[in-house]
Amino acid sequence: MVKNNKFKILVISPLFYPQVGGAQQHMEDLHVFLMKKHPEIEVNVLCYQTKRSLKTERYRGMNIYRLKCWNILPGQFALPDMISLFSFLWKKRNSYDLIHCNTRFFDSSWWAPLYAKLIGKKIILTDHCASNPVHPNRMINLIANLLDLTIARLALRSFDKVYSISKATKNFLKDSYVIDSVLNPGGVNLSVFKSGRIVRKNPVVIFIGRIIDTKGVKMLFQAAVKFPQNNFIFVGEGPLLSNLKQQ
Repeated sequence: MVKNNKFKILVISPLFYPQVGGAQQHMEDLHVFLMKKHPEIEVNVLCYQTKRSLKTERYRGMNIYRLKCWNILPGQFALPDMISLFSFLWKKRNSYDLIHCNTRFFDSSWWAPLYAKLIGKKIILTDHCASNPVHPNRMINLIANLLDLTIARLALRSFDKVYSISKATKNFLKDSYVIDSVLNPGGVNLSVFKSGRIVRKNPVVIFIGRIIDTKGVKMLFQAAVKFPQNNFIFVGEGPLLSNLKQQ
């Protein structure tokens, strides 16, 4: 039964506002747009307290609930405090009509399908990754790939529907996991751009994101070195930043 005539969605994304990232921003904008188009929909977000932020907060029309956690890889992977997690899931077991998970790499995409089955709710996943995990530390890279090829592979089959944000992701899921996902590309908020055309003699390439291996930053930096006549701008923070600055 839907209370107050609202269709309630629980978004589970361990990394979320104020944690900055492309996948988080996609989920944020998607659900804000959804609520704007469909006022009968209410969205709550369950995430981890990866930064100094409030445990509960009202943000862009969504209620955000943040759980205590351990930052295993800051900005990339965290694990929740299990007591806080179980407490939230038990209290909210009858509160939502649909569960939406973000990215197969997160631990939430492994346990959330089981939770959804236990409470009898539909669950979907939006995946952003067109490759297995990449990390400069060989041990971390090995463990991450092992998890992706075992637990994540099994979990993917437990979702009622899997969405991919790009053709590359869709093809990867099909080829690597035999998952026929639904292509749902991310949109662009044109209101944040100023109108007008700037004509430049040489192209300007801008990278905006976390300065980490998985984003292909090293490859783009090599291109910048190879084509010095063009302008390359890197915007972001991450473990590779100091090394690129030295180069």
